[in-house]
Amino acid sequence: MDPRTTAQACAAQGEAAFRANNLEEAMRHFLAAVEADSSWSRAWNDLGAVAWTMGRNDDAVTAFRTALRLDSADNDALSNLAEVLAQCDAQQRSVSRSDADPFLSVIVPTYQRNGALNNLLDSLAQQDLAPSAFEVVVVDDGSPTPAAITAKTLPFKVELLRQANAGPATARNLALAKAKAPWVLILNDDAVLAPDVLRRHLLRQLESTTDMAVLGRFDFLPEKLAHPFTQLMQRTNLLFEYTQMKPNALNDWRFFYTCNLSIPRRCLDAVGGFDANFPHPICEDSELGWRLQQQCDLRVFFDPQIVAHHDHDLDIDRYMRRQFLLGVNTHRMWRKHREPKLIFQPTAPDAVFWAAVRRKLETDEPLVQELASQVRLAQSSPLPSVREAADTFLRDMGAKTQRISTHECLRGQLAAELGFTPAEARGGADLSKGLTSVVIPNLNGFPHVKEALSSLRKHTDGPMELIIVDNGSTDGSLQWLRQQSDVRLMEMGRNIGAPAARNRALENVRGDNILFCDNDVIFTPNWRSILLGHLGAWKDVGIVGPMSDYVSGGQKSNLLPGPQTTLDAFANTFHNARKGEHGYTSRLILFFMLCRREVIDQIGGIDERYGRWGFEDDDYCIRARRAGWQLRIAKDCFIRHLGSRTSKTANIDYNRLLLDNWEVFKQKWNLDPALPYGAQVDVAKLLQTPFDPALDKVALAPA
Repeated sequence: MDPRTTAQACAAQGEAAFRANNLEEAMRHFLAAVEADSSWSRAWNDLGAVAWTMGRNDDAVTAFRTALRLDSADNDALSNLAEVLAQCDAQQRSVSRSDADPFLSVIVPTYQRNGALNNLLDSLAQQDLAPSAFEVVVVDDGSPTPAAITAKTLPFKVELLRQANAGPATARNLALAKAKAPWVLILNDDAVLAPDVLRRHLLRQLESTTDMAVLGRFDFLPEKLAHPFTQLMQRTNLLFEYTQMKPNALNDWRFFYTCNLSIPRRCLDAVGGFDANFPHPICEDSELGWRLQQQCDLRVFFDPQIVAHHDHDLDIDRYMRRQFLLGVNTHRMWRKHREPKLIFQPTAPDAVFWAAVRRKLETDEPLVQELASQVRLAQSSPLPSVREAADTFLRDMGAKTQRISTHECLRGQLAAELGFTPAEARGGADLSKGLTSVVIPNLNGFPHVKEALSSLRKHTDGPMELIIVDNGSTDGSLQWLRQQSDVRLMEMGRNIGAPAARNRALENVRGDNILFCDNDVIFTPNWRSILLGHLGAWKDVGIVGPMSDYVSGGQKSNLLPGPQTTLDAFANTFHNARKGEHGYTSRLILFFMLCRREVIDQIGGIDERYGRWGFEDDDYCIRARRAGWQLRIAKDCFIRHLGSRTSKTANIDYNRLLLDNWEVFKQKWNLDPALPYGAQVDVAKLLQTPFDPALDKVALAPA
């Protein structure tokens, strides 16, 4: 007698004993059956059923799993194994379970894609898993046109819930609260499933002796691949990194993609589900994957035979928005977990890192926009019919898209770091149409004030108002200024000091941006457009200063015009050779300093306790930085500064003023009284204290 015939005879005896409720005898016969033919799945399933009835759940699970390994299509073994494990899970979670409860809860968040949603429901209706084995919970995430199920009848239980728009993380949590099954399958609303997807997911979960997430494929629908950009997304890792995964093996949290993924319900409960603070359809899943791996040691098993298709259109502009949000949300993950690799960095990003990101984004932005234009053109063209030509076409598009992707992700990270909107994070605001108020204090400014105003008039493009505050000049400059029709002259009658003079002007300015400058500067071509370009580069750039010949610190230029070169020609060459170059600093000098009006409104005027002159610009910059403003050096703008002219024409001892005001500065900022003049000040320490309007704002009199 062959083994299968012997096994069948033993099984028949076992079934008779089982019907007679003689469980021990039934167990002996079914054991004999599997010993006779260990490859017969039915015998293993019968053995498992007897063990289960006898309360020997571990033996039952082993038998059912063996049956499924022998025949994955054995629906009886699948159902039996699912039920025994579901009952064990219910006991562990202290929840009740009825015979009518499903084994698998399919949860689907949806937003404004009713057609795709109903296509998904149609594919669920075609599943080869028994309809009673699963339920579907759909959550409409506040679609302007509410989601509706168009099919009159569906073979499975489906529930449609609604919530105000809060993102897929919140929607999935709502679905989980309603779900009854011990295993959860999370799908995108634009998924179209192969008929065996649910069975394969459940089978993988039941076969595993350890908790794991199971991920299937998510290929674009074949008809979508005619679009070159979609073809690019399918072939590369620019969207999903499927080519980086180990098939039929465990992978790490990075591949926790909730487009076609199943997981034990108890694991989701253990970590609290999705984090609703991730409101976008990106990173909310990988953040959960990170927590599951950290807290439950759960990994992602990739099964390429579990096939869902992606019913979605994608182009370069949608992709750029996606990558921006990727940056925003990877930054959010880093902020939450403080792990640098979550933001794609080896170490925690600091101020130096973010300054470098700003520079890179500014430098690359024109190129990225050009590359995006090229990709837009390419994606509207048909793919070459010859395979080699098509491959070359897609490689070129892919290289450009990769560059764009990195740029947009960094832009999103910077936006999250600084609290910028997407538009603000692109930078480059045009401030040229705003009014610039030029504020110049004057004390015995002949003859240099004439040259300053002459160069200002010659080289200023765009709307401007000129306010000069005269501090009691006696050299004829006051009389000359009275004759200048474009000057709003404020006569103080005495020397009230440069800080107070500038404040009197600030109380009367109308500009959107304000230039503080000395009366001994010489303006150069395009100074206003260059500096406003730097001021508008980012929302939080509050003050900008140029390079010069007579200045200290980072604004000092070692390159000066030669004897045979005019200042204008030198400044033009200087700019063209360094266009866009810049740096960030904690100190700019008031000899030529362009400020946003918002800075003045927030921190007020110059501190008049510094008297005539000295350290008031250091003080102002610290206050601006405390208020969150960035100070930027325009390294492509050169302004001539004659320097110290007032000290000569008005007989002022600047060295004495500096020494005296150093003491004022130390006292105000609580520095060591013994700190000598010229010593390095720990500005970073001063900036650790946030801006306090009650202490740091210098009030100005209303106009």
